[in-house]
Amino acid sequence: MKKNYFSKNTIKTGIIALLFLFCGLFSQTAVAQVQATFTWKTTGGVDNSWTTPGNWTKSGTTTGAGAADTYPGETPGRRFDIAIVATGATAVTPAIPARVDAYSVYRLDINNSATVPAGAVVTVDSGATLNVGDQNSNQVRLAGGTLINNGAVNISTTGAGFSTAGPPVSNFPATGIICLLPIALPTEPTEYGYKGTGTLSISLPNANFANAAFFYSNGTSATAAIANATYKLVLNNPTLSYNQATTLAIGAIRTIGITNASHFSPKLLISGTGFTVGTPAAPYIGSLLGLGAGTNVTIDTGTSLTFHSKDTNISAIVTSFSSSAAVVGPPAFTTTTLNLTNKGTINIQGASSRSGFSFATGGTATNRFVITNEGTLTVNLICSRAQDGAFATSDGGGSHLDNSCRLINSGTMSLTNPLGSAIYASQSYNSPPLIVTNSGTLNLEGALLSGSPTFVNNPNIKGYINNTGLINTNNELGNVVFTNSSTGTIAFANAAAGATTNGLATGTFAINDGKILTGSAKMNTLGLIAAFSATSSIEPGGTGKGIADFNKAAAVVLGKLVVQVDGNTVAGTDFDQVKNSIGTIDVTAATLDVTGITGIASPVDIVLATGTIAGPFASVVGLTTGWSVDYSTPSKVQLVYEPALGTTQFANAKFSYYPNPTRSQLNISATKNISKVELFNLLGQKVQSITVNANQKQLDIANLQNGLYLMEVTIENNKQSFKVVKQ
Repeated sequence: MKKNYFSKNTIKTGIIALLFLFCGLFSQTAVAQVQATFTWKTTGGVDNSWTTPGNWTKSGTTTGAGAADTYPGETPGRRFDIAIVATGATAVTPAIPARVDAYSVYRLDINNSATVPAGAVVTVDSGATLNVGDQNSNQVRLAGGTLINNGAVNISTTGAGFSTAGPPVSNFPATGIICLLPIALPTEPTEYGYKGTGTLSISLPNANFANAAFFYSNGTSATAAIANATYKLVLNNPTLSYNQATTLAIGAIRTIGITNASHFSPKLLISGTGFTVGTPAAPYIGSLLGLGAGTNVTIDTGTSLTFHSKDTNISAIVTSFSSSAAVVGPPAFTTTTLNLTNKGTINIQGASSRSGFSFATGGTATNRFVITNEGTLTVNLICSRAQDGAFATSDGGGSHLDNSCRLINSGTMSLTNPLGSAIYASQSYNSPPLIVTNSGTLNLEGALLSGSPTFVNNPNIKGYINNTGLINTNNELGNVVFTNSSTGTIAFANAAAGATTNGLATGTFAINDGKILTGSAKMNTLGLIAAFSATSSIEPGGTGKGIADFNKAAAVVLGKLVVQVDGNTVAGTDFDQVKNSIGTIDVTAATLDVTGITGIASPVDIVLATGTIAGPFASVVGLTTGWSVDYSTPSKVQLVYEPALGTTQFANAKFSYYPNPTRSQLNISATKNISKVELFNLLGQKVQSITVNANQKQLDIANLQNGLYLMEVTIENNKQSFKVVKQ
């Protein structure tokens, strides 16, 4: 009888056999993938070549392909070995030579030692390729060491990062290059890190934890010597990609903050030409910089970091949240200071459901953020939420009143949020006050007030702006305590639709010492300014024409009012105007500057008030022949143009004056009646006025200071000016 190979029992037996065969094959594969660890010999080595077997000590047992490898990555494609290079009593400088096949390792550790704190240096030679990773966690680990890449380094991880479930359990985030606490802290300033002329590629396709990053700094020490350690990453346009399916805040660069009162962290310096994350056509989620409490990060001169954000992004592009939870043990820290310094270029573009820069505090510790821009910082981000801005502070649940966020700009900073605030200083009780110090150029462009409504439990203002440079804004400056020094300029542009006529909407502005260029149709009400100093300068419309409104019961103007005039038809279009829509104006201690006045249409209402105007101006600058200042109407000051009598007409009247120069007496005469004579100094100030009503008169000018004067002579309602020198 023939056997039935397709009976149920036979099929069942075959399936079981196949399963045993598969398990056996899998077990052989698993055994072949057991890691071997290669440790560079600190003594007894042969040379500095990576491929010399005598330079390595191998531990761990492997089978299958690569089991007999005598140095890391000897078998092409094998990424299951760990390479550890550390200094001992002497410096070590392994070099990975060029070959056709890439060297592949699971992980590369480069460390230092107490005897050689400068650390080991591994060099990938030109023509060599080193592949690191394809495993669960961080790949290149620097603990006081340096990787020089003159060939090609490709780093990838299949891991998601931190995991609480196994197998396996991951204790590290998914990263490319991680900068750890040096094994031995240097006693003098020392740089470690990554550099070279080669190409770098980092891929984190499955990263799904908030601390995943291409470049990661994680290390704290209770020893102050950690301040001597700097990790310098020289990045020249590396190829970077990470998981875009996650909703967590993974990012390009991450620093883990201190967690103990006595702890410090190494400095991180980003150098080279920089890198770009995403493109306008393919924007990214995540962040550019995620900064931990107490860390110190610098973007070097000539380095440019660009991030193109996707509209579904739930992470601020540059962000820090500081909490006082003591993870490493008591005592919990009482004060931390985060320092981010940009000497190069930071460029953030696109859209997001969060802010461009965001800083929040938590817990009961004092958390301080110091963001310094000495280069170029640009944020042009469409923020979809009202409580976000191109730069923002927010409530992270902290309760310490000494929290603060300082934004210091001495370079060029442009903050743009087309849907809302350029700067948003939350007034929530737990949010840190935002203190802006500008000595460079600060450009603010938005559609709404800079600041949130006042919370019931904290009516205090949370925004402060101290300006000694130039601020250009089409955004109302609301909810701020403002200081504008004698070297400072605030230039208000025509505002977006969301703003009102208020340039300075709410808050406190005790005194203006600098220059304010108002908007035209909007951003031109200055009622918030309590007082003006002698160095103050108000210029309606800036470089164009505008109207500045003091908008208070009584405005006492010191310093200078700068007014441009091209005609007399429409205020804010043909000429500048200064007014007080609800009160009086006192200009007796102010200078009127009308330099550049054109046209002859008059009168021009340059100053208006609902109440009276106390005048005249202390001085007038820029008046040309035929123009005068008229104070005859109590509620206005006008510029009046009166054509001068022609030279021929004055010649017919045979007007003459002598002696010139003179020490005291000046004789004038004409064949026609001389109505009046007025003398002006070169500042336009009237120093003497004489009613003549005769054909001749002797004028006494002995009390005038020596110098040049303009003598305006009126004959039969016609005027002409003459130069007189007083000796």
